[in-house]
Amino acid sequence: MSRRKNEQLGSMDSLLDTMTNVVGILVILLVVTQLGVASAVKRIISSLPEVSEEELVVTQREFETAGATLEGLENQWASLSPKTDDQQRVLSQLEKDVATLEAAGGSTKPVASKGPDVRALNKSVAELDKKMASQTASIKKSQADLAKKKVRLSELPVRTAPKAKVVRVPNPRAATPGARGEWFICKNNRIIAIDTPKIAEMFSKRVVAQKSRLRFGSAKNSIAKSGLRKAGSKPAKSQPKPATIYDRLKLEAYFKKYPATISGHKVSGYGRAWASGCWIKLNVSMTSGESPAAIGNRLSKFQRTLKQVKTRKNFARFLVYTDSFEVYLKARTICERERVPAGWGLIGTPEWETWQAVPAIKLNITKPRPPAPPKDPTKKSPPKAVPKLLD
Repeated sequence: MSRRKNEQLGSMDSLLDTMTNVVGILVILLVVTQLGVASAVKRIISSLPEVSEEELVVTQREFETAGATLEGLENQWASLSPKTDDQQRVLSQLEKDVATLEAAGGSTKPVASKGPDVRALNKSVAELDKKMASQTASIKKSQADLAKKKVRLSELPVRTAPKAKVVRVPNPRAATPGARGEWFICKNNRIIAIDTPKIAEMFSKRVVAQKSRLRFGSAKNSIAKSGLRKAGSKPAKSQPKPATIYDRLKLEAYFKKYPATISGHKVSGYGRAWASGCWIKLNVSMTSGESPAAIGNRLSKFQRTLKQVKTRKNFARFLVYTDSFEVYLKARTICERERVPAGWGLIGTPEWETWQAVPAIKLNITKPRPPAPPKDPTKKSPPKAVPKLLD
């Protein structure tokens, strides 16, 4: 009987499981709540401003002062006598008035003024006045300066522009094919014509006159080279007479010892060891040169020579020293008037000697021509000069 009753009452294990689960859930909620509270406290503390010890002391003092003031006010209020009937009547009337105003939609608080800020406006007006005064002073100063400058301009003399001067722009160009340049030397502010073909011809005659003295090699060799037949040999065919070869060293020594004077200029001859050509060195004498005033005359040597240059259809070539631009410009003016083409070159050295080749005189060659220096591939070769350039 007892066992059947126990089976009817049922087991208590499920009840214990349920209670244990509830208690576990409560414990978890408690833990979560504690954690949330701790984090909230930390967050609140971190958001609060940091307070130094000095600020804490000051705050405590203020708190103590406020407490003492409150206690004093409470004592004064307690010591006051009870309100009289008149005071009660005034208070009740005031309460009625306040109630009436509130019922009418009014407010017992003071109304703030919504008008413009007068102080700010006054400050702006003062700043504008200062700016206006500064600009007015600047305008007055500028007007005074302008008036002074007008007075100075009115005192200046009236100037007229000079007449326009016609300037001929240089026009570099090549000379006419077949034309030859005839030289004019401008030195010591004088000008003289140099007839180089005539000087070369007279120099050749002087050398030919000294042929036996200046020719290259012995007489025996020269006879053998001349084409004369030896005894017992067959007559040679007619051959052109060979050109006389002159000794370069003998020629230079001769003219160094006996300098020639041709057309008033000192002339000497020279050559190069590796070339057969003969050259003359001319030291120009300006004793017979003409001044700028003299060449203006149509009968002057310069103008007569210029007409011959025009007739031969050649062009004038001026070599100008730095002290002779006056006579050169006068000569160029005459060339333009006579329509004679011309060119010029500047001579910067104090003394200058002109060189002229003499084709009729051939000199001996003593050594081969030296090789040309190797070209630098990095450097560009200069442009070739235009022969017989006019301007």
